[in-house]
Amino acid sequence: MKNLFVLAVANLLAFVAYATPGSFNEDAEIPDLKQTSDLLPDGGSIYCGPTAAANVLFWFFKQGFKGITDDCSDKKCQYNLVKLLGSSEYFDIYKKGLADDEDMRRGLTLLLNQKSFKVGFMEYQGWGKYSTKPPSKKWLKQKLVEKNGVLLRVSWYSHDTQDDSFHRDGGHWETLVGFENDVLLVHDPAKPTNEVSKVSFGSPLNHGTLFQKDHQPIPAKGFETIERKNVQDHETEILEGVFAFKPERK
Repeated sequence: MKNLFVLAVANLLAFVAYATPGSFNEDAEIPDLKQTSDLLPDGGSIYCGPTAAANVLFWFFKQGFKGITDDCSDKKCQYNLVKLLGSSEYFDIYKKGLADDEDMRRGLTLLLNQKSFKVGFMEYQGWGKYSTKPPSKKWLKQKLVEKNGVLLRVSWYSHDTQDDSFHRDGGHWETLVGFENDVLLVHDPAKPTNEVSKVSFGSPLNHGTLFQKDHQPIPAKGFETIERKNVQDHETEILEGVFAFKPERK
């Protein structure tokens, strides 16, 4: 009986340890760099991925991962990291116009190794090179609570009702900084002001097919639609993928 009681307590503690809270907010701690900065080339139009990732890397520095970035006290230093991440050695954004999950994986792994760190955790859920699994809302929130950097890849699709197909028109990376139940708090690199954006989930898709360049079509079922305050568009915004990672000292 005693052993059963000990086991029950252990299971309860494990549940509490891994339960996701109803709200979590790192807005004040995670930087909110802007791809529209005049410190980036070409108006920063394709720098959303490097900007979103740089936010997280500077956050890790503040958490005590000294050396993962320079100790930047000025904007020029911060945006030098954004430009570095966008270069051909890392995300190679000028090759395809937007970093994908494999660019993130390759570029961040390389940077961590160069800074004398290794990957402690790295995973992508969504439509990408090695995955077609819709991202899990519970998973992305739990990863942020565990102090992983979490990057959201949202994309806009035009819906052809005749054949029920969704065709990708463009995509964008953002930094997850918190959540309030099912409302996500994000730092949007394209937003001109340093104000946290609130992103709500719409209804998950339960029909149709997703199409995008250089990928085989996949069923749309299970992918979450996104709704934003004061934003209306004829396109369907979809949470296409979530990239989470955390460094570890070698």
